[in-house]
Amino acid sequence: MRKVYGDVAALDGVSLRIRPGEAVAVMGPSGSGKSTLLNMVAGLDRPTSGSVVVNGEDLGRMGESALARFRRRHIGMVFQFFNLLDDLPALDNVALAGRLVGVPARKARARALELLDELGIAGRRDAYPAVLSGGERQRVGVARALMNRPALLLADADRGRRQRDRRAGRRPAARPQPQGPDAAAGDPRPAAGHPVRDPAGRLHGRPDRPGDRTGEARAVDRPLSAVRAASRAGVRRRITQTAGIGVVVALSTATLVFGFGLLAASNSLFDDAFQQARGAHATASFDIARVTAHQAAATARANGVTAAAGPFQTATLRQARSADGMPVRHDGLVVAGRADPGGPVDRLTVTSGRWARAPGEIVLRGGAAGPFRLGATVTAPGLPSLTVVGFATSVTGGADGWVTPGQIGALKPDGLLMLYRFAHAADSPQVQRSLATATGGLPTLGNESYVTARQSFQEKFKQLIPFVTVFGLLATTVSVFIIGNVVGGAVVSGYRNIGVMKALGYTPAQVTAVYVLMAAFPALLGCAAGMLAGHLLATGTAENLARGFELPSAGGSLLLLDAAAGVCVMAVVVLAALVPALRAGRLPAVQAISAGIVSRRGRGRRAQRWLVRTRLPASVGLGLSLPVARPARTALTLAGLCLGVTAVTMGFGLHQTVSKIATADPEGRTSVSVGVPPPNRGRTGLSEQGVFALLRSQPGTAHAMSHGPVSVRIPGIPSTVTAETYSGDYRPFLGDNLIRGRWFAGRGEAVPTEGFLRLHDLDVGDTLTLRADGAPDATVRIVGSFAHADTDRLMLDAASLPDAGDGPRNRPFSVIVTPGTDPADYAARLTRAAPGELFAEVTEPDLAGNAVFNGLFLLFSLIICAAAGLGVLNSVVLGARERSRDLGVLKAIGMAPRQVVLMMVASMAALGVVGGAVGVPLGVLAHHGVVELTGDLLGSGMAASWIHVYTWSLLAPLGCAGLVIAVLGAWPPAGWAAATRTASVLRSE
Repeated sequence: MRKVYGDVAALDGVSLRIRPGEAVAVMGPSGSGKSTLLNMVAGLDRPTSGSVVVNGEDLGRMGESALARFRRRHIGMVFQFFNLLDDLPALDNVALAGRLVGVPARKARARALELLDELGIAGRRDAYPAVLSGGERQRVGVARALMNRPALLLADADRGRRQRDRRAGRRPAARPQPQGPDAAAGDPRPAAGHPVRDPAGRLHGRPDRPGDRTGEARAVDRPLSAVRAASRAGVRRRITQTAGIGVVVALSTATLVFGFGLLAASNSLFDDAFQQARGAHATASFDIARVTAHQAAATARANGVTAAAGPFQTATLRQARSADGMPVRHDGLVVAGRADPGGPVDRLTVTSGRWARAPGEIVLRGGAAGPFRLGATVTAPGLPSLTVVGFATSVTGGADGWVTPGQIGALKPDGLLMLYRFAHAADSPQVQRSLATATGGLPTLGNESYVTARQSFQEKFKQLIPFVTVFGLLATTVSVFIIGNVVGGAVVSGYRNIGVMKALGYTPAQVTAVYVLMAAFPALLGCAAGMLAGHLLATGTAENLARGFELPSAGGSLLLLDAAAGVCVMAVVVLAALVPALRAGRLPAVQAISAGIVSRRGRGRRAQRWLVRTRLPASVGLGLSLPVARPARTALTLAGLCLGVTAVTMGFGLHQTVSKIATADPEGRTSVSVGVPPPNRGRTGLSEQGVFALLRSQPGTAHAMSHGPVSVRIPGIPSTVTAETYSGDYRPFLGDNLIRGRWFAGRGEAVPTEGFLRLHDLDVGDTLTLRADGAPDATVRIVGSFAHADTDRLMLDAASLPDAGDGPRNRPFSVIVTPGTDPADYAARLTRAAPGELFAEVTEPDLAGNAVFNGLFLLFSLIICAAAGLGVLNSVVLGARERSRDLGVLKAIGMAPRQVVLMMVASMAALGVVGGAVGVPLGVLAHHGVVELTGDLLGSGMAASWIHVYTWSLLAPLGCAGLVIAVLGAWPPAGWAAATRTASVLRSE
């Protein structure tokens, strides 16, 4: 037999035959090939040439699995360096060999305890290898080799250690008789390098009892028992890695479940909630003077109507106000007489208070705001006062409040309201056809379709989905890196254990299964926790968005989608674990056992040597050199840090973008809104010029304008377009949401939405002809476009349509107050200045939806940063474990604990700096891409000021995010490493 490693022949022309019952000692100096010979005989390694036949079986013809099965039944081996499994106590180390051949756990532990007792260490049965002395570990190894009464016992012993044990007075190991030959390798003797047969050197001990051979315990192996035992032990002993996998998987699963939940909600949430509330597909308002209640009720029996409610008498309360004069609605409060919130159509949800049960009570639509709260009073000129007793939501619309049917008569009803559900209502044309069939030509004052609300709801989700998708991809990618890093590190740090398991008889498939299960168990727990968290988060977010549309329920994500997300994450975990685990399964046993014992040529030694020799402090130089030794692990950790910084940078940018969008429209820049009531009872009211004069005379007025919509028709465009006309000092109100060109500056110029230009293939410089009722045609030139998804909206100076619409009266006014002026005080003063002629109220941007967006940006940024920090922590933990002996040596020669912490933190801080330098530009690019993609999906475009939101003052701290993540992730394990006692580290090695 011959065995060559590289250009060194460890064995050259060795021939050996050992007969049953013989005890053979193989003696020679160090490096003569003793251990190599025993490894060949045990099937741990394969010869370069020649063959090995044991008990009539040619080991060279066996595969790895067959060799493992042969070893576990026929060969027992005592290793020179013990090779105990660090994750198992002494008793389980011994019993595991029996479990591999199918011995029940109780019998295996009893047999193992018997052997440990014979060897004099039964009292140490629950001690882990790290706390056993060298002699105690050797005895555990002997007991494990004898566990299955092997036909061949191989002992690669250190004779020098045995001599030290004798001098120390330690009890010699009992020598139970094996069932076949016994071969041992020892220290150099005169017959150095040659096998020496010693027929007289037989081992004596207790004879076997009939039926006691564990190899005959049963005919069929139960390998899963041993796989579960080894994987459970690894999970228990690797608390940090186990927790890291669980947390990372939980974060990934929560992100995916949340994303899937929102995708599901965007498609079905509105329809499900609308169906649950029995919302009306359409509402129709009839003039009570022209249509009787009997005629309106008859429409419920028309073809295609599946359910109907009404007719409800309605009254419009003009100038309805609170007790302190705050208007409820500028265009009047529509109140319906309704006996209860239920019914076949439009089941209302009372969100607070109760339903109106007596005259003088009213339930308002929506929620409490400003002075309008439970117990507040609503008054209107010439009508009885009403007390607010509740708030309710409706998915249908048609009314702003409800009173009892007996009360509505005192409010001077002027209309009848019918609510319909149709058999055919999939889109707006179907709804309009069904409504026309139902009303049968009766004159209506107006109607509303649920399709408008559904489209608005889906628009909200379209704004959210691109952001969630990108964050979800980032979180999943980070998780893949971290899981691969954690599992791969566990496999690398467990190479010696892998070799021991294979020497004991684990097949490659079993070794692979052990490490996959070690990752799968905490991943399964993390996946369950993440599914719950993601489901709750998706449900909460959907409910927040649904409340804005007065949907009664949100539902959130579907359990089937939750399960799909969990399966996806578990598949990622298994794949991430499988690659290094398969490598472990294919690793030759001898090579695996030698990991951590035999020095190998390291990676990047030239760079390490250069760093150590620089003028940097020794601990810093050593720390900077550590990542070079593990380039693959360093690359995974660096990738995680880069993505973490990318997420933070993108999240901050999205927050800036959303904040700019919130204040982009004129409403977002308005401090106080001013309304002028229509003329009443001979009162002419204030003119537009009179209102402007009053506003300019008020202290605190900075800018004032009036505005109002006008419906116009444009030749070549079939639908009407809303022209928003502005007069006064309107430029400061227009904002910075331009996409092309500039804002209008006077008569003859218009700025439509970007959606309008894209839909009709128009561009800046084109002209439009506007036709409004009661006004001559007006020609305007397009001078720019602003970001908005509406395709029927444009803005222009009121002078371009001087005679259109209702004239200057009743146009609302907007005011921007000077810095330092209290808008509430200004509004109160303005109302007192012209009592009954105008009313003013503070205008606040609607930030509820933006709060949802910003909360999600913050949450996802934290999730990805936490995952990146866990990746750093894992890398430092693995590095500390792999270099535990080096750390012990450094501390032994004088390195202080603080220097150890500095060394470990410096190793990751360098990666953090690089991660920040790379991640910030990636985050800026990702932000730009996401914002532009959102604009394209919505068809609204995005203003340049919404895209380019980063300044150097913002980028500088973001560049430090990688360093912060790295330091925070490295600090805990660095502290643990520094706190480890030097003696225990060196002793465990």
